[in-house]
Amino acid sequence: MTGLWGPGGIGKTAIAKALYNAMMRQFQVMDAVKAIVLNLATPKEMTISPCAFKKMKRLRMLILHKVHISSQGPVRLPNALRWLEWPNALHLEFGPGPKKLARLRFQNSHIKQLVGNCQNFICLKSIEFRDCKSLASIPDISSAPLLESLDLFSCKSLVEVHQSVGDLDKLKHLNISSCSNLRIFPNTLKTKSLQWLDFSGCSKLEKCPDILEKMEHLIYFFLKGTAIKELPASIENLVSIEQIDLGCCNNLTRLPSSIHKLKNLKSLVVSYCSNFFMFPNNLEDSIDPDDDLGFPSLRWLDLSHCNLSKAEFLENASSCPILTGLNLTNNKFTHLPTCINKYDYWKDLFVYSCKQSKGVSVADASSPKEVEILVNGREMPEWILHCKEDTISFMVPPDLCDKILGLAICVILRQNKKGSFDDSSCSFDISLFVNGIRSYYRLIFFDPLESDHVSLVYFPSNRKIEEKPLQNDWSHIQVCVRALEGTIKKHGFRLICEQREDDLRVCFPTPSADGNRMEFQGKILEGRQLLTDTEEENSPLEQNSTKKMRRS
Repeated sequence: MTGLWGPGGIGKTAIAKALYNAMMRQFQVMDAVKAIVLNLATPKEMTISPCAFKKMKRLRMLILHKVHISSQGPVRLPNALRWLEWPNALHLEFGPGPKKLARLRFQNSHIKQLVGNCQNFICLKSIEFRDCKSLASIPDISSAPLLESLDLFSCKSLVEVHQSVGDLDKLKHLNISSCSNLRIFPNTLKTKSLQWLDFSGCSKLEKCPDILEKMEHLIYFFLKGTAIKELPASIENLVSIEQIDLGCCNNLTRLPSSIHKLKNLKSLVVSYCSNFFMFPNNLEDSIDPDDDLGFPSLRWLDLSHCNLSKAEFLENASSCPILTGLNLTNNKFTHLPTCINKYDYWKDLFVYSCKQSKGVSVADASSPKEVEILVNGREMPEWILHCKEDTISFMVPPDLCDKILGLAICVILRQNKKGSFDDSSCSFDISLFVNGIRSYYRLIFFDPLESDHVSLVYFPSNRKIEEKPLQNDWSHIQVCVRALEGTIKKHGFRLICEQREDDLRVCFPTPSADGNRMEFQGKILEGRQLLTDTEEENSPLEQNSTKKMRRS
């Protein structure tokens, strides 16, 4: 008798034993697998049995990129799995009982709900569902008490986030930005460990959650582009907050007075809020004597493109003792706020522009801070000296150097086309040379302008005009203004000195006898001898709309 495996043959018992051993070896191999990582160069369709991973008891990591599966039902995963990264998965589930999953990452997935029923994920620390366009809701995840990070960026179909998210005590990072259909979010937040909270781009979210308890770790809070109408008074519980962004919140009209209690706030942006008309004054009459109200840490305040007409909140400089930057561009101020000189720490930039400006005076420009002003108009202020050439060159006598407060430069930008500027941004740069050494450079950009605009740039003498004088103790100052995009119609300058009568005590060059070089002959400028159009009467800066100015 010829057996199955050779002439000697084997009996039925031997066959069964051999088959059993072969099957056990297969199961042992499957049971030994701890990680499966597959990152294909191009997407591929694969057929995976619903039970393909069920018997892999030791599987800890499953990463499948660009793998599209076709299955007869949900793919069952082992409860021992700790890292799951499967962007194209559709239907996944775990068995009953506690799961050891720590990280769940789906990106650009068509998944519609979280894995299984989200129960017993006692080890889960990170959930990332970025760009999951079909995800409509986040269910109850209270069974994941260790969750530290929840990233739902750009889940365009997401409408609701369960209240349990607001109760996660270990949650540190919550990113729900660009979820354009999000309407329902927890009414309250109790996440004491939260460090980062981002709602940017949630254009249908109308209510900001109440902060019921003090959050000592939250540093960044972004609500840019949301539909919120107000911030809750409980915002004062963000005791460690450093940065708040409320840009482009068109329904926002005001801020709660309790915002003055944010002692660690460094940057506050409320730009492009078209209905924002009132910034609260400091509550100096607080009934709590221990309240040290104001913004002792605030360095940057952006209130540009809003509906403000008053700046009373800035009158008390002690409220913002170290404020270094302020942007009030495109509001309804009629004059440059007089309070700007009260702030000792403003360093380089104060951007100001308005729709109803009645003009800019020498006093407006004679600030110890650097100032940029952009206003609709065609004429320079009367106190500016007009210049013909792109380069302004003059000598300053030794007794005047210490009296110079700063230098104001005015530029009028002209339309390139009838009715509008080119689509590209408009820009020009300014270079200042003192005794042949460049001590200052500024590159200034504008959005495309619809009409002629007047740009006034003022910088103080400190750190700018302090180079050593020439051997004869006169200082040679040269200012170069150059258009990069757009056209400069005219430009001019004015030295700002301690005494107004000293502003014009500078010496200008005259052509040499051979016409090939310029010579300084000691002639002191008197009056308005640099005017290119002496018959032209200069009007104040015109009243009209302005465009955003940004500093490079």
